[in-house]
Amino acid sequence: MSYFGHQPVLIVPKAKRDQVNAILERHGYGPGNLSIECSGKAQSANAPATHYALECPADNAFMAAIRLAESIPGVHLKQGGRGPRKLDEELGKKNLKKRVK
Repeated sequence: MSYFGHQPVLIVPKAKRDQVNAILERHGYGPGNLSIECSGKAQSANAPATHYALECPADNAFMAAIRLAESIPGVHLKQGGRGPRKLDEELGKKNLKKRVK
């Protein structure tokens, strides 16, 4: 197993983005971890973001910080998988898609 033994997908409502980033920054990760803008599947391609996501390799310490953020209502964490396909799968479960800028 590599040093980065985890591949989390974290999906956060827009209203909780600053709160989640603050938790991650307090633990030495950041700023601006949640950089993938997402919106509802039924919205137009350039609709404003309603959620933000993070998908990246993580070590045990980063996972511990992410798990703290997971305790915030509305925050969705899925562990495992690799690459953007996993992110797209999790967004689909929430009826979301990556926002086109």
